[in-house]
Amino acid sequence: MAELERNEEEQQEREADRSSVALVTAPGAQVSRDYSNTMAALKESEFALPEFSSSYDEQITELYNKIVSREPFKYDPMSDGLYGQYREQYTQMGRMAMRDSMGKAAALTGGYGSSYAQKVGQQEYDEYLQKLGEVMPELYAAAYQRYKDQGESLESQYQRLTKLEGQEYDRYRDQVEDVKYQQGMAADRDKTENDRKDKNYDRLVELITKTGYTPSQEELEQSGMTQAQAEAYLTRYDGGGGGGGGSSIPMSYYYGGRSKKTTTLTKAQQKIIAAGGTISKK
Repeated sequence: MAELERNEEEQQEREADRSSVALVTAPGAQVSRDYSNTMAALKESEFALPEFSSSYDEQITELYNKIVSREPFKYDPMSDGLYGQYREQYTQMGRMAMRDSMGKAAALTGGYGSSYAQKVGQQEYDEYLQKLGEVMPELYAAAYQRYKDQGESLESQYQRLTKLEGQEYDRYRDQVEDVKYQQGMAADRDKTENDRKDKNYDRLVELITKTGYTPSQEELEQSGMTQAQAEAYLTRYDGGGGGGGGSSIPMSYYYGGRSKKTTTLTKAQQKIIAAGGTISKK
């Protein structure tokens, strides 16, 4: 990415360098720059990094809330359907045993009820209720196992979804790396192309300003020089009386009419002066 940014900065400097010459004699060059900026924006969007969006985020959040909001295990026999079945079964069996025992005891006393018969019948009934109590640990363990299984099921679903999300994110990272690779390839191509155009541009500047050479449309396209820029450079040759009168670029100039200072000009400044422009004091 740092290499791409450096290439972009160099390209911007080159565009500013060349545009400055065109602005000397051709204000209409703004249209060309606007077009270039638009194409640059379109190219930038082509390599825009994708944004990650999880397909499982909502499900993962829902499962997570279920896991962390689970209440601690507690056993309520009255809400246990299995306990209700046992209770109904043992209660019915106890009543039947009680009636049978009381009937047998009454037969021994000549068919008349007695406190003995009632006592025997109650004992039979209590024994079945006791058996109901004996299955309580088993019912508790079964209820706890169900609670545990439910928790493990939620954990398993959560882990499965987070794994799928991780795989999805890995695919996203692969896409990002692909885009970055394409950006790097594009930056290398752009740099190679810009370097080639820069050499062609500098060659045309020298030819035009020294010999009055008129470049062809193909040469302009290969150098990135506009017709207006070529004409601006040509005025320097003509302004020197022909025969290369404008080939010499002054290496010193006045600052606001004061003392003369000798300064080495940058390439951009040389091109502005070569096109007939002036450089203001900074």
